[in-house]
Amino acid sequence: MSDYKIAQTGLKTREIDVLVLGGGMAGCFAAMAARRDGASVVLVEPTNALGGQGTAGGVAGFCGDSERVNDLFAELVARLRKSGRIDPYDPNDDRRAYDLEICAFYLQEMVAEKGVEVWLHARAIDAQAASGHVEKVLVSCGATLVEVRPRVVIDATGNATIPDMIGLETLHLGARKQLPMSLYFTLWDTHKPVTPFLPDSCPRFDNDDNLPMTSLHCFADGRVEVKMKVVGFDAADGFSLSQAEIHARRQMMGLIYYLQTRGYRGRHGAFGGKPLSTHVLASVSRNIGQREGRRIVGRYTITDDDARTSLLRDDAIAVGDFNGTVEQIGIKSTRVRSVNGEQIVMSNADLLSSRLRNFGRMRERRVSFIVSLALDSPPDTLERIPPQLRAIVEAEKNVRLDRSHFARIGNGSLDFETVYFVTTPDYGRYMDIQQSINLHIIEMVQREGLDLAVPVQRVWRDHVEAAGVTPPGKPA
Repeated sequence: MSDYKIAQTGLKTREIDVLVLGGGMAGCFAAMAARRDGASVVLVEPTNALGGQGTAGGVAGFCGDSERVNDLFAELVARLRKSGRIDPYDPNDDRRAYDLEICAFYLQEMVAEKGVEVWLHARAIDAQAASGHVEKVLVSCGATLVEVRPRVVIDATGNATIPDMIGLETLHLGARKQLPMSLYFTLWDTHKPVTPFLPDSCPRFDNDDNLPMTSLHCFADGRVEVKMKVVGFDAADGFSLSQAEIHARRQMMGLIYYLQTRGYRGRHGAFGGKPLSTHVLASVSRNIGQREGRRIVGRYTITDDDARTSLLRDDAIAVGDFNGTVEQIGIKSTRVRSVNGEQIVMSNADLLSSRLRNFGRMRERRVSFIVSLALDSPPDTLERIPPQLRAIVEAEKNVRLDRSHFARIGNGSLDFETVYFVTTPDYGRYMDIQQSINLHIIEMVQREGLDLAVPVQRVWRDHVEAAGVTPPGKPA
């Protein structure tokens, strides 16, 4: 491993709430959704336009039910429809075509209107994590280096970029095992014969069987969109990806020559297999289309059966003194695997008659804690405690502060109550946060010269005086 260090000269620093890496469809809508809650959001995109494979990659069509997704997606479709840049919805079509350049423009306008900051020609080049949280991400935005300190990172690169950088387990299948890449390009009908030309460095195909996997899609305005598979390269390896782009354009030139001189009679052909003798190359997608490069390895891999039967993960529940994960629900009883490992069998009658806490449905965790200081603490110092407690909590990641106050004067202590929310249900993350808060509280108490309250109980009995011992407050 190299010990190369980046020079600090010119390095900028930004603190933001949400960093979204990848400005494809998923990244754009994730960024806009995060902005709804008032978070500061930066969207990082390597190319010069938003939309990812749906624009820069040349895939100008929505698959599946594009009428019922969510309100943000409906807004994009509505803008495309209003400008006449998307086909009518037909549930029987394999895709719903749209104008990719106009789509990129509307995505750009939508994220800008929502208040998302967009960095184009940008990508993450390094990341650092601690205690299960991404602390820093080094981003190259054109010629500018930025050290981003985010509260949340959303990796929408399709390549598990950040998980791989911080050492999480990922799956990298490599060339010929990944889903293959594709290059999209468009031919225009000139309505007059053209002279086919094949550069020397490009392949000459003899028949349909020798062609790369090819699909042609015809538009009413005379355009022919060509989708060409590119196999044998690794999308997660930068050097291999570069070679894929070079190889793809050579392969494209050979395919265009074949289409112009012979036509294509395959399953996804056009014009009845006649030569496209009046068509010329009009445009090529900015990037080769990547279907996958690297995957993050999750705790569970969804199977085909899971997808067909609406998978629900096991619930973690607490009933009375028992808590664990539900393994099986029967007609008369339910089996729960406790946190200690043993199996607990509960009658369903007991479950129905009890208060049941379902931790599996927890979205965030409310935490309340008390800091008890000694009764002789000076008042001017006490005024400084709540603001410091708030600052300690707000400095943590995945936390939303509710309040912090001098709550009560106890029998033997001055009590300060603080309430905050952990924005993830992960119990381990909660414990990491609380541990950090506790350590900072100890530092604060020592810095202010205070003492934590210690429970003390004094008992004086009548026979003590008889023994010659004088209680405090009485003259000797």
